[in-house]
Amino acid sequence: MAEAEKSKKTRKKKWFTITTDGLFSNAPLGDSLVYSAQDLNGRVIEANLMTLTNDVKQQNINVRLKIGEINGDTAVSKLISYEMMPSSIKRLVRKEVERIDASFVVLAKDGIKLRIKPIIVTKTSTTKSKSKRIRRMAIEFIVDFTSKITYDEFCRAVIGRGLSAQLRNYVKKVFPLKACEIRSFAITTHGTPLTLSGGLEAPEQKKEAPVEA
Repeated sequence: MAEAEKSKKTRKKKWFTITTDGLFSNAPLGDSLVYSAQDLNGRVIEANLMTLTNDVKQQNINVRLKIGEINGDTAVSKLISYEMMPSSIKRLVRKEVERIDASFVVLAKDGIKLRIKPIIVTKTSTTKSKSKRIRRMAIEFIVDFTSKITYDEFCRAVIGRGLSAQLRNYVKKVFPLKACEIRSFAITTHGTPLTLSGGLEAPEQKKEAPVEA
């Protein structure tokens, strides 16, 4: 142990530049002074989404990226989680509205397992049966959508708000909505992924999909 510590002290540290992958056009995240690339591999970095996209509308989103590739003196990180700030959620949920949440695991087309948590806010209060139906429809839509695309494609759909827009158009058939967002998602190794045996159901059908607590 003492020999290893002595050897480490005699080595010189080296600067590595940390960047994102192609999802954010290899945006720089900073520099790190370490003894070797192994000291960086697996490191998790937290960032505000606005700093990666230059879109002020995304300042209410925090992301986490994990370094998993070293190219020369550049450490490349990949998005592993996305989460809306609690303060932004509070602004969506006011009196006389209904907040509908869900949490479930989905398998993307390329085999990456994700835990996804959408949030839907209605314009006015609604009945328990309609809230239940909205939740079921949202889960079904997201499971169907995610299972047909790769993880990177899913990330782009969330960040570019394409998934939220499509989900809103699908669910608003039941009740007028104030907001429809992906509150968070993260790569996970836990939980059983939900699947749809026969694709999306028509809005008028009553069959219930399982919801993971």
